[in-house]
Amino acid sequence: MFKKILVLSLITCSFNTFAASSYVGTIVKLHKGLGAPNVVFLVLENDPSNKISCSTNSVYDYAFDVSTDDGKAFLGMALTAYTTGKQVSLGGRGSCSLYSSTEDINSLRLQ
Repeated sequence: MFKKILVLSLITCSFNTFAASSYVGTIVKLHKGLGAPNVVFLVLENDPSNKISCSTNSVYDYAFDVSTDDGKAFLGMALTAYTTGKQVSLGGRGSCSLYSSTEDINSLRLQ
């Protein structure tokens, strides 16, 4: 019985660890507002796939913190993609810690 509970727990934890959205397409808007210090929001051409449950914002798709080194790199890449119209590949972090209804970015790649 203990083994069954342990296996079930491990499987459940594994699914939660890798639960995050993904997106390939274009960035249509970047937004920075006063209500969320150091947070930049991205609006995408289409909805990300596998949106997580906390990502309920009907306007913004992803968020990142520009006060961190990663956030500064994300901002540079996002601005490049936006101004050139290049597609990006985005991966979510699986959490909405920067803004309660928008998923945090985990990875960004220019296509």
